[in-house]
Amino acid sequence: MNSKRRVTGYKNLKLLSTLATVITVFTVCFSISTVGKAQQQHELCSYYESVQIQPGDTLSSLAQKYYINDIGDFDKYVDEIRALNNISGDNIHAGEYVTIKYYETASN
Repeated sequence: MNSKRRVTGYKNLKLLSTLATVITVFTVCFSISTVGKAQQQHELCSYYESVQIQPGDTLSSLAQKYYINDIGDFDKYVDEIRALNNISGDNIHAGEYVTIKYYETASN
C-alpha cells in the first residue's frame, strides 16, 4: 500500500513539475513578446508650424519635409495640409504662409 502511495505521489509530483515548467516557459515567452511589441510601438505627438512658401515650393515638397512613415499614406498627409489651410487645389504662392501639422515621437 505504501509503495502505491509513493508511485501516485511521485506521478503527482512529476505532473506538477511539468505543469510548472510549461507555465514558466509560457510566461517567459509572453514577456519577451510583450517587451518586443512595446519597443516597436511609440507615441506620436502632433505640432503645428507656420511656414512661409518659397519660390518653387509645392504642397508635396512642403509635405515631404515634414512627413514621416509612421503617420501613414503620404497623399492623405498632403490632403490634411490642404484641409488645414482651406486649399482646394495645388496652387500656393511664394510669400504666403501655410500651417503644417507635423509629428514627432514622444520621448518617455
